[in-house]
Amino acid sequence: MNGPQAKRSEGRRGVRGERPTRFCPACYAMNEWDADVCLRCDAPLETSRDFDARLVWALGHPDGATAIRAADALAARRTPGAIEPLGRMAARIDDPYRAAAAVRALRAFLPDPRAAAHLAEARRHPSVIVRREADAAS
Repeated sequence: MNGPQAKRSEGRRGVRGERPTRFCPACYAMNEWDADVCLRCDAPLETSRDFDARLVWALGHPDGATAIRAADALAARRTPGAIEPLGRMAARIDDPYRAAAAVRALRAFLPDPRAAAHLAEARRHPSVIVRREADAAS
């Protein structure tokens, strides 16, 4: 492929000099791949957290799809430390799809009373999407 269409295609793939970036584990700011500390908050960009801790961190990721995938993975792994962060995610009112994913994930932790309490709260969420997910736990 030659001409303008080829250049547009290359730009989408990042071939034209785009550098990879990564998110700060403290504030989610985008940083250059080779930076040692965050340009926004000075937090170290290298962490020694385990996989489950990284999944819990990803629940707050600015990209909603990443947060939803993290919630699904935490549910599949039944990570006990994820119940409270998933409960906070389920209470969000700014993104009903993210909250619904957290409610779906919390259902995997039943009969844990903490998960049941978050599901009871989700039944009063302003979004019908979230309420339906919570009702599916009954």
